[in-house]
Amino acid sequence: MKRILLIAAMLFASALYASAEYSRYYVTETVTGRDGMYCIRIDWDEKLYELEGDGNEGEIRNLKEDGNKRAFDVYFDEGYGTKKKVLSVVFITEDKDTFTITTITPSNEKSVYKCSSKDPYGQDDSGSSSIEGKIAEKANALKNAIGKGINKGIDAMKQKKEAKKEAKENSNK
Repeated sequence: MKRILLIAAMLFASALYASAEYSRYYVTETVTGRDGMYCIRIDWDEKLYELEGDGNEGEIRNLKEDGNKRAFDVYFDEGYGTKKKVLSVVFITEDKDTFTITTITPSNEKSVYKCSSKDPYGQDDSGSSSIEGKIAEKANALKNAIGKGINKGIDAMKQKKEAKKEAKENSNK
């Protein structure tokens, strides 16, 4: 029974890991740099950085946090297992849904973007059509299944304990 509970706990932990999602930051204003509306996706837990539509995930390294400011370097895979520093990024939280992202290339080209965590187009990414929504749905289903399994294991342990107690009482009579 202990083995079942241990396995259930491990599955629950993996479900929590699987449900980690990117935070999306929508560029609402380009102060300097690349024009247009696009999205920057950052996974703070897995330390990944991606410009949406780019398809390439960069690895966040050298993350330093100071109050509402996070500074880090972004490394992209060059192939053959080597990574190259492509950007230095300064991420500043202005308020709950407003952020400033400053990117600096190795050649010192600086771009500044005002961003929001709210989608300016009003689209909801939590639906089943988005990959993140599907992952969240599956993780929630897995969490629910694990919870039911844990409850069944606890109930079985209680029944076994009660059966032993009854057997002991019956043998004493």
